[in-house]
Amino acid sequence: MSKIIEKFQQFSFSKEKFLKRSEYRKLDRRWREIIYKIPIVDNINEFILIKFLLHFQTQIKQIQKFPFVFAYEFPIDPEMSNKGKLDLILVNQDKNRVEYLIVEVKYLQNRTGPTSRESRRRKRRKVEQQSSINRIKFQALFPKAIVNSIFITNESFSQVRNLHQEYGDFAEKEWQKIYNIYPVLKDQRISNEENPIK
Repeated sequence: MSKIIEKFQQFSFSKEKFLKRSEYRKLDRRWREIIYKIPIVDNINEFILIKFLLHFQTQIKQIQKFPFVFAYEFPIDPEMSNKGKLDLILVNQDKNRVEYLIVEVKYLQNRTGPTSRESRRRKRRKVEQQSSINRIKFQALFPKAIVNSIFITNESFSQVRNLHQEYGDFAEKEWQKIYNIYPVLKDQRISNEENPIK
């Protein structure tokens, strides 16, 4: 699976010019299939939150205007391990205008007490800073594009929280229940051999 991800990361960034909207759409469909098939092993909280956001993307106003997945876990700075990877890149293409959204995701443990609150505050601040840094680095790759960034946690938006309440709380014991709501739609399936924009 890691080789497939690497292949599509290279493809996403191999074009000197912007893709057509239909090409972004096909790339998006392939990325979503790859993401849905990834086994949940490491960073389970952040990974399922990414799946959750993609599943309800059209209902979350902060990301709904960027309909296509452009890249996932892209190593913008390979020397920095996890901090050098962009969690998710969404894109919108309209005529000659291309706009990207860098999405940084962080899961915050829902514990009570002043120490836990301070820990969550520090983590939110850290991911906010990292989001801004990654936006600058990505902008350097695409100087003619419009690049935005956003950081999302499991307690970021009321829309997300309401969806959590409907499909299960983001407590660890509920992860499998939440994971089960991500079927790969048959009409979105693309074979591994198919060129993403062919």
